Amino acid sequence: MTDQFSSLAPRDVAITLRSLRRRLDDAVRPVVEDDALRSLLGAPSGSTPSISETVERLALELPMLERALGICAEAEDPVVPAGVLDAAEREPAGAGGPPPSFDTARAAIEEAVEAIAETIEGASSSAIRRIARVAGGGTASTIDIGREAARTAISGLRLVERRAEELVVNRR
Repeated sequence: MTDQFSSLAPRDVAITLRSLRRRLDDAVRPVVEDDALRSLLGAPSGSTPSISETVERLALELPMLERALGICAEAEDPVVPAGVLDAAEREPAGAGGPPPSFDTARAAIEEAVEAIAETIEGASSSAIRRIARVAGGGTASTIDIGREAARTAISGLRLVERRAEELVVNRR
């Protein structure tokens, strides 16, 4: 996949991921600070998932990508889970269990993005280029997985921003 994330340098991946907390907080602040809107966190709109659904999904996907990144960066002959580069094939960690609370999900996202950023920043150039076999076929490098984490995070953020804006505009 060629997009704005395809050529991010390791430092840019870390910066992008670390900006997620602030950007997510900015996006949801008008909703969570308004009692009437806060009750709509779980309300989807047409094809746009609810803010809660999006945050819960990120809280499952980003830790899976964090673990895959660690495996790729540290193992001698790494094998990472299927779906690491394809969200449609992704089986997030913890899927099938009860959804976390909104605040618990946000904390899980923050923890995962910080761990990914630290791993990317601390990896040697050979670890950044290390290639893992992807279960089910294909390969992925450490930086590819970091870029996918940034792509996943920002894609989720955009959904949250869009839904939050809809809620605020419709409130007026």
